[in-house]
Amino acid sequence: MPKMIRILPALALGLVACNLALGPGAASADDTNADARKARILANLQVQFPQLKDMSPVMGEIKSSGIAGLDQGTFIVGGRQTQAFLVTSDNKKFWMVSGETIDVSKSDEEIKAALADQAKKEAEAAAKNAKDLEDSVTGRPFRGNAKAPITIVEFSDFQCPYCSRGASTMEQVVAKYPNDVKFVFKHFPLNFHPWALPAAVASECAANQKAEAFWTLHDAYFKNQKELTPANLADKNREYLASSG
Repeated sequence: MPKMIRILPALALGLVACNLALGPGAASADDTNADARKARILANLQVQFPQLKDMSPVMGEIKSSGIAGLDQGTFIVGGRQTQAFLVTSDNKKFWMVSGETIDVSKSDEEIKAALADQAKKEAEAAAKNAKDLEDSVTGRPFRGNAKAPITIVEFSDFQCPYCSRGASTMEQVVAKYPNDVKFVFKHFPLNFHPWALPAAVASECAANQKAEAFWTLHDAYFKNQKELTPANLADKNREYLASSG
């Protein structure tokens, strides 16, 4: 899953290089104490963003960013959300920022090397994903040519009406390209479809005994979606498989 960075909608206008002048309350010569500086910054922020007063903001450590005249720090909102910021040493300018810092000092040669390394890693990851997927369908029931140059793996839900349309499309593909395609079905039952999971389990039990029995249930589920319920599924399974051997 991509890394998600959560921010308060109320603070959105202050994100990414938003220049916030701290105004008349800016630091004076007396603000040498770190705690006093934190308190002054928070007080100014609450003027700019009044909603902060109800969110119990707590200022963390403020330290040098490594750039002359520019400090960095964080404050916590509501006890759980951390907001990073940059502030000039005189407190005259303040920026709330999103995400981690990025080194943008690389030379052309370093950029080229980094891009090559990135491309290599992406290719390796794609190859691993393809191998993992291929391994996961080995021995599963399939339709089409076992030695076909193209394997289509469908992740589907027996109760989903859109998946039913997809099943019809796959029938057409396999019929049109019988020598070129191998089709494998994998389960992706959604938790708001009450009979999808037990149907998936039943189809696997059937597949363990006879591959064609899996496809008997596969076709019957999609064809008869509207009449199936969690209560009648077991009886319907017996009905569909009655002549399957």
